[in-house]
Amino acid sequence: MIESECVMGRFVIVELDGDLIRDVLKEFHKNGTIEIVKWYIAEENRTAFSDFPSAEVFITSWRRGLSYTPTLTETDERRLFAELDYIMVNFARDTEFYRLPYYEYKHVVHMMANYFADALRRVHAEAVLFQDLPHGPAVSVIYAAARILGIRTYALVPSEQAGFFHICKSIEDYGIFEIQPRVQSVGQCVVQIEKTYRKDLAYMTEERIREDLGKSGKRRFRLFEHPRAWFAERWAILKRHGDKYDSVADFIERRIVLGISRYFRTKEYLRAARHAEAINISWSEKYVYFPLHLQPEMTTDTLGGCYRDQLLAIEQLARILPKDWLIYVKENPKQLFWMREKYFFKRLSCLPQVRYISRSVDTYQLMEHSQFVATISGTAGWEAISGGKPVVVFGQCWYKNFPGVFSFSDELDAEAVADYSIEHSAVEQAFSAYRGKALKGIFRSDCLRDAKDFDAGENHKNMLQAMEFLFVKLDGENL
Repeated sequence: MIESECVMGRFVIVELDGDLIRDVLKEFHKNGTIEIVKWYIAEENRTAFSDFPSAEVFITSWRRGLSYTPTLTETDERRLFAELDYIMVNFARDTEFYRLPYYEYKHVVHMMANYFADALRRVHAEAVLFQDLPHGPAVSVIYAAARILGIRTYALVPSEQAGFFHICKSIEDYGIFEIQPRVQSVGQCVVQIEKTYRKDLAYMTEERIREDLGKSGKRRFRLFEHPRAWFAERWAILKRHGDKYDSVADFIERRIVLGISRYFRTKEYLRAARHAEAINISWSEKYVYFPLHLQPEMTTDTLGGCYRDQLLAIEQLARILPKDWLIYVKENPKQLFWMREKYFFKRLSCLPQVRYISRSVDTYQLMEHSQFVATISGTAGWEAISGGKPVVVFGQCWYKNFPGVFSFSDELDAEAVADYSIEHSAVEQAFSAYRGKALKGIFRSDCLRDAKDFDAGENHKNMLQAMEFLFVKLDGENL
């Protein structure tokens, strides 16, 4: 048991309610290192919190109405309005709010913001801890409410290195990790990186892509191979999302309508994408390679800022490029119709410098022949600089301060970016410094599939050390 002399802060925990982290946080609460004054949890984990009166099942249903005291001032409401784009794009990914009119979205956001702001004030919260960079409808509103009220925020963010994670104090801190000092010695973190664009990414293997698209044979036959696990997963999903529906009939009706809609919208998307594809491309042309991000996805919708609208990034890039340069845009291999509908392609067609490239064209060949790569916050940027190609980024990314990375601005000189020579040893040093700030441990079960030789007991010890580092050192210095 970790001992503590005093309470360091009154924390609200958002999620972090799974088996890998739940007992760790409870231990710090019990020994007085922190006081957990509210814990927002998922329905399927309710029984694990029977001993924790401050735990509250995540609110997913807004049809029944809410009881709250209007708590946001006029100034607060203006700040909330400034966050509306970030919040709304996180709502768009949730079928509960599927195709609601804009004004209905605003009603829901307003109710949620007042509810959570009132809740944070009632418990006198001093800090809010998230299990990832805040995304999703309710989580994005809690984050906005905490920021509006001036409450400290922290997020545990899985690293690109399996089994490690970083701590951010805000979305803007991602890639900077300002509050987090180096926690590993220099000798532990020296990393040799092969100078090549191509990387072995576990989440981009052919099998993983098919799995994420719902086309994997393993996924299709999981019911027959592991029926108990399949039904357990479906029951957990139903418990988590059941409150979204008024009745079984409502559930069936909405799911059938949504299923039919998805089928035809997918067909329309694939047709539009094929129609937009450039028939011929030339490797001799001067072009910037812009691989599109999967959407909806946290890495774009949360880390992209205003450039979560990827076409805005492409438009701005086209505006500063020399007139004879092109932009080769390639779709993400996991992308479906979401955020790629009719007006996406109409808007894209308004840009004469843009060529929409077939998915069959090799991304690394496109990278190699480009003047430079442009991305919102994607792994393509890391692949580029580690292979010697400069990159322009529009959002927050973990490699943002590495050599060869340029943040987009009106003053950016495209030709100077293209001419920039990256010293590979400097990239290795920056990468080593980044890894030196990583904490060891896995706190989310979905990260286990990329972990090797996982040991639950060892992981528990690692998470105890990591959370002590957060609660005692980092938060203690921010009091």
